[in-house]
Amino acid sequence: MAYKLEILESARRDEEDIVRYLARDAGSPAAALKFMDELDARAHSIQLSPFSRPLCLDASLAEAGYRSFAIMSYVVLYLVKEDTVYIARIFHQRQDYAGYVYVDESN
Repeated sequence: MAYKLEILESARRDEEDIVRYLARDAGSPAAALKFMDELDARAHSIQLSPFSRPLCLDASLAEAGYRSFAIMSYVVLYLVKEDTVYIARIFHQRQDYAGYVYVDESN
């Protein structure tokens, strides 16, 4: 069974910022295209098997159910709730991103 996929607005903004950075600031449109292609492929993969990726290493994110996967130098955070995978945020791997993620205590 494939899960539904929802990319949250925060993740869409992150993706736009990353693609813009790679294409313009880093001067690599090819890297920007590679990032988008890999994100699309990995999103499809987690729709089929969302629990194949580990919980986040950060305890508060793991407790809230956040899982992650890497694309190039970026970490994609997602949640699985019922029959839907929610891609929540995308961060550079060097960021201390745990403080930027809202954790809903009512989960």
